[in-house]
Amino acid sequence: MFPPPASRRSCFTFGIYLEIMRSQSGIAVCTALALALGPGRALALPVNTLTECEKRLGFELLFDGTRESFASHFVEYQRGDSTGDPELSKTWVVEAADSALHSGPIQPDLRSREKYADFDLRLEYRNDGAAGIFYRGLLTGDHFWETGAEFMINDGSSIRNFVSGSVYDLFPASVIASHGFGSGEWDRARIVAVGDSVEHWMNGALVAAFRYHSEAWWTAVDKGKWTGFPGFCVTVRGDRNSSPIRNGYLGLQGDWGGRWSVRTMRVKRNAFFYDEAQGCPGPTAVRPVPLKSGRADSGLAVMLRRTAAGLTLDLSPNLSPNQGGAEAQTPQPVVAVLAVHLLSLDGRLSRSARLAPGARTVVFPGTYARGLYWVGIRTNAGVYWRKSSLI
Repeated sequence: MFPPPASRRSCFTFGIYLEIMRSQSGIAVCTALALALGPGRALALPVNTLTECEKRLGFELLFDGTRESFASHFVEYQRGDSTGDPELSKTWVVEAADSALHSGPIQPDLRSREKYADFDLRLEYRNDGAAGIFYRGLLTGDHFWETGAEFMINDGSSIRNFVSGSVYDLFPASVIASHGFGSGEWDRARIVAVGDSVEHWMNGALVAAFRYHSEAWWTAVDKGKWTGFPGFCVTVRGDRNSSPIRNGYLGLQGDWGGRWSVRTMRVKRNAFFYDEAQGCPGPTAVRPVPLKSGRADSGLAVMLRRTAAGLTLDLSPNLSPNQGGAEAQTPQPVVAVLAVHLLSLDGRLSRSARLAPGARTVVFPGTYARGLYWVGIRTNAGVYWRKSSLI
């Protein structure tokens, strides 16, 4: 699958529909970036910064690597306290080694100072226990989770309603290679809430989605523990006919035990749904269209793997079955490869390298996070793009 022209950009939503954004920018921006860098050159943005796309879309950085910046946006969660304790708990500390905010083993939940209605929240996290990211919560419960939904963080669970990326005790996260890398690595979480619809993303892939107060929502609520919490995701406590909470606080869980770390946290108000892998969208309308898919026609398959030398990219001929079935397969025609380009889905990293005639392996030195990447295969006929997973 490769980035389509700007007039046909689309984003994946579990095969139900694609949302198309008609713009003259988009993936062309990422493509031009990789080519402009030239073979052998690289771009890597530091943590706790915004990409050019995020700046253009109006994202706000909630944490710049200092405790002061985080304390200006978050306070401890306390029932009924609309102002919050200005002194952030000392159990949440910033460590210079990774420029990240770290929680203690047990500490207070945190909430944002401001409320957010439609938003696009993104952050990187690393954990060694269970935690969560709350959203659209109020101050009417003893705990944040009594009123707001939760992006679950738990790499140790085998129950899909409780694994990382799931909507805690409501909707499971899909089982895909790019979600949940374990306690030793940084994962990328993204929550998009627009109106009554919410999407959970992990490492560039959509893993869960739901609509507040839909039939599926109430079925999931009744199956979980939420019948004992009448203020859960309703504006009128105990009234299911009241509207869902659409303007509430963001929160970080701290009372569950285990340590976790957060960095590069940013948020956009007045959000809309789009797949960041398709490039930076322009300020254009979004509409549903039928699901479509395609494959790069370079005749080459891509494999990414981590080695002692860095990230190794292998190219091999695609196989297509003959009339005789799967046992009789022949390579598809392969075009001459001039260079390859590697792009992270969020645009924070770009690598390019030339290939010698006949070469099929490239090594990009350095350390790379697992997840989905765009790989561009540059030939005389153009650049063929496809997504590939580094696991």
